[in-house]
Amino acid sequence: MTREDYIKFRNRNSTEPLYEYYKERWNKDNHNPFLPAHEFNQLINLWPGSQEAVDTVFTHYDNKFTVVKIQDLKSGRVLRYE
Repeated sequence: MTREDYIKFRNRNSTEPLYEYYKERWNKDNHNPFLPAHEFNQLINLWPGSQEAVDTVFTHYDNKFTVVKIQDLKSGRVLRYE
């Protein structure tokens, strides 16, 4: 995944970076079977700790790609990522 891809996913609030992270970290000796994207997304949606996983993955990629968050000063709402 490139920085541009990540920023596009981040601005759309997509969960695609979760699957990319899974693919990067997957180890055939410890994790079997390798899940296709649709099965992985189904499991993530059922898992109670999924929000923590999303936060961890976004923090990882935000740091890896040096992503800047643009926020509204009054409301604190995120406008976009660059």
